[in-house]
Amino acid sequence: MRAYRRRADEKMTYDILSQRTGMPTERVRSIGARRGYNATLDDLNLICVELGTHAGDLLEVDVAAAAKHRAKLRKKKTKASKPARAKRKTASKKRKPAKSKNR
Repeated sequence: MRAYRRRADEKMTYDILSQRTGMPTERVRSIGARRGYNATLDDLNLICVELGTHAGDLLEVDVAAAAKHRAKLRKKKTKASKPARAKRKTASKKRKPAKSKNR
């Protein structure tokens, strides 16, 4: 918003942006203020069109946080997959029913 203010010489608030884009004010506030908020591409497009900018100008990438999150997901995935493998091994070792001798 600061960059827009410098470029357009107009103060842009969440309320004004909400009115111009047609998005609810709370959603606009969440996109602007909540770290990690999952905004839709449509919402970002509406904001970009109104501000006359590109999505890359709005986005901020925290590389360290992303790496930490990926490591956490990998750790969770390996924990979840170990019992599944053990179940498969025990399931394949079950005895087959004995054939009847009356045939």
